Amino acid sequence: ALSALFDIMRKHYDPKKPPKQTSVAAEIDKAMGWKAQKDGKPSRNADVLAAIIRPDSDADADPRASGRRRRS
Repeated sequence: ALSALFDIMRKHYDPKKPPKQTSVAAEIDKAMGWKAQKDGKPSRNADVLAAIIRPDSDADADPRASGRRRRS
């Protein structure tokens, strides 16, 4: 299962245009056979896994990841 997660990350990752976490989470749902939430969003489990496998450079650029806002 872990190798499938990293395969999904590699498939979608482009350093010039990183994928949305939601897109990666939806692929994880499909690969793991999990169902999306009732509102159509990926499962919470898939969303958490997508956040975990996100490259550090993307997480560092996202102010939500650290709980701080970037100063202009």
